[in-house]
Amino acid sequence: WQTTVWVNGTQVGAHKGGFDSFAYDITPQLNGGTNTVVVSVYDPSQTGGQAVGKQRINDVKPHPGGGIFYTAASGIWQTVWLEPVASAH
Repeated sequence: WQTTVWVNGTQVGAHKGGFDSFAYDITPQLNGGTNTVVVSVYDPSQTGGQAVGKQRINDVKPHPGGGIFYTAASGIWQTVWLEPVASAH
């Protein structure tokens, strides 16, 4: 639900929200050699302020004993890629 992106040790952006795309211009952080991109993902499940659907770790009213019946896991669920684009796009 909360994502942070770093390029070569510099944070280039942070995003809150689920199931929506986002992009960052990382041109200033690139060097002529090998570059490192790190994508960090944090999901507070039902403890944060994000919208809550059926994914709940603990039993909740009005359905006590319901909990989630699958692994409480979130993260990157679609392809992540780098895309060269023109200056004006």
